[in-house]
Amino acid sequence: MPQNSYTSISKGREERVPAITSPELDRSVERDLAGLSRSIAASEPQTKPAATAKASIAGIFAAAVATLALLGAVNYAVDPYQQYRDATFYPARYWRPFQRYITPGLAKRPDYAVAIVGSSMLETLSNKEASLLLGGTARNLCLSGSTAFETGLVLDLALQHAPIRRAMIDLNVNSFAGAINHRAVRDPLPQYLWDDSRLNDPRYLLSFDTALRSLDILIGRRGGPEYSTDTDSPWAWTNRSAFSGKHVVDGLDPTDINHKFRQGPRTIDEMMANFDANLLTRIQAHPKVQFDLVHPPYSILAWTDFQQRKQVDVTLEFKHRVYQRVKSLPNVTVHDFQSAAVIDDLNQYTDIYHYGRGVGSWMLKGMRDGSFRVTDTNLESLLAAQREKASQADPRKIIAAYR
Repeated sequence: MPQNSYTSISKGREERVPAITSPELDRSVERDLAGLSRSIAASEPQTKPAATAKASIAGIFAAAVATLALLGAVNYAVDPYQQYRDATFYPARYWRPFQRYITPGLAKRPDYAVAIVGSSMLETLSNKEASLLLGGTARNLCLSGSTAFETGLVLDLALQHAPIRRAMIDLNVNSFAGAINHRAVRDPLPQYLWDDSRLNDPRYLLSFDTALRSLDILIGRRGGPEYSTDTDSPWAWTNRSAFSGKHVVDGLDPTDINHKFRQGPRTIDEMMANFDANLLTRIQAHPKVQFDLVHPPYSILAWTDFQQRKQVDVTLEFKHRVYQRVKSLPNVTVHDFQSAAVIDDLNQYTDIYHYGRGVGSWMLKGMRDGSFRVTDTNLESLLAAQREKASQADPRKIIAAYR
């Protein structure tokens, strides 16, 4: 049988069929495979890369939106900085590094009638005690390191949102240095919390920092930034401060008291510009509110510092001009505690400026009784006595007596 043929049996007959040559077989197989491939391709659904990419992006976007919505919902429910409500299902936390985040929410509450505003000089006053002595529910809204500019911002919130009948304002002279919009601390001032718009609240609700504070509360974490849970005196620093004359004079150079405190010089023009722009305008705009302007009792060593830095005259001139600005306003009273005997007792202080809660209580009683009120009759003699005391104080003898 020839090699290029094979036997086919059909209907009982045996036939000789020529065999297909090898090249012809290859081409035939290729044609069949190509046809098969086209058939399979036609029967399978076509993949659309663009549609798949869009679906992936949409999925990622939806997941991100859901995550942010959950984050915002948790932060709103917990509200760690008390922007919308007082703490309810947990003890309030007053984180000192976030004082300027929490205070605007407290100021916007409508449940108080007496506002205490200013710097750390009034920061430790008790809300309960102030309420009893000043004739209405009080709220301490002081800011550590506050300037007149920040005091004015706090006043705005209190006067706009609460039925304020009385405002106690700290006239700490160091707060009136610099430009009228000057700030003395590096802590951020989050403007989106200090206004009345809710449109920028996502910066609070969707913040990772806010979420961390919410988590602290939810899991009861005691670590993290320093905080207090004392609603009566949220920002009080007295519980972590030592009060004694020995502590006050520790590390002081009697020839350069300010070396430890680094307070800058003040000018009367700057100080009065700050008072007029940040306080007087608010006072004049609210004639039905009683304003108590308070000169806090710096220790005698603060006066020796003023003497060394030639700041006595500008300090007393500021006090004189402030009184002249407001004496004709029936809703303003000035209280000057800087000639009281307490300034000579360094055991009541933790440094040359800051006094303990006992002195704060005594000041509230003095305000209630009007025993340190400045009048036309006593103004000049008061300032003269303070000038003389500052000039006669000897920092070497004072420091030596307590060391």
